[in-house]
Amino acid sequence: MTDKIIRAVLAQKLHPDNFKTGGKLQALLAVLLGQEWTKPNIGELTITSDGFMIADGGFLGDAIDLIDNLYRMKAQKLLTKEELAYLLRCVQKYSPYGWKAVKSIS
Repeated sequence: MTDKIIRAVLAQKLHPDNFKTGGKLQALLAVLLGQEWTKPNIGELTITSDGFMIADGGFLGDAIDLIDNLYRMKAQKLLTKEELAYLLRCVQKYSPYGWKAVKSIS
């Protein structure tokens, strides 16, 4: 599947009407998928060189927590290997410093 198709599938699968989770994770998933599911939504996300997420100028948390959540979603069969790989690539796009804490996908 192409990234465009994977993104569309994930946008449907992880939409708040179909996938219930906490507000912060929902907002982060929306950013990764280019959606506006939350009010307020995250306008600007950056992952710092030491792995912290800054959203709209404020501290949001540790990026490794987001990555762990994505791996748990795969372990619970909520994501396929291909969907997880796509989301991990999306996470890395928000790190202008080249921060990489992505585990191998199994």
